[in-house]
Amino acid sequence: LTSIVLFLAWVGVAITGFFSVICLRNADDGLAFITHHRDELPKVMTGRYIAFTFFSLFGVLYGDLAVISAWGIALAIMALADAFIYFKAGKAIINHLAAGIFAVIVAVLAGYAHVINGAA
Repeated sequence: LTSIVLFLAWVGVAITGFFSVICLRNADDGLAFITHHRDELPKVMTGRYIAFTFFSLFGVLYGDLAVISAWGIALAIMALADAFIYFKAGKAIINHLAAGIFAVIVAVLAGYAHVINGAA
């Protein structure tokens, strides 16, 4: 069963990575391909933040420093990418920049604690 779950997880990685490449090439084409609708994105983001909260809570309750570090890196990428996009558009970036820096700090500290605890 573990092998099946890991295989399916890798399929999810491949699909998500494919979507990332499509969106990187052209965000509008990516949204259309993935069937996201620009007018509904604020509502979609609400669901994303609920999911982010759940995964963050899972990492903390599970107590795995590698999971916390990896999730911190993912959150940092999202927040700093948003800050960069908003910076280029001449919009406020402080909230996204602060969240990205905080996530980097958490990721680095969790990764370091993971290594010094001999778990790496």
